[in-house]
Amino acid sequence: MLFITSDNDRLVPPAESEALYARAGDPKKLVMLKGYGHYEVYEGEAFRQVMEATTAWYGQYIPADSGDRVRVASDNAAPINLS
Repeated sequence: MLFITSDNDRLVPPAESEALYARAGDPKKLVMLKGYGHYEVYEGEAFRQVMEATTAWYGQYIPADSGDRVRVASDNAAPINLS
């Protein structure tokens, strides 16, 4: 689980993110952005840092083409391997 927070977040205090991180199972990563508030992470340099951390995480744990394609035909059906 990827947690991204900032040290000046007043909507979700950093201590809350740290507590959630401590209780999360692996794999997990906590990214603490310095000097930004909650809404400031959606633009400029902060957003670049968010996207860098996010794409690195996805690249490591959600490969672009793992070769394991699975489709579910319906809610009650078993998965169908399309590989």
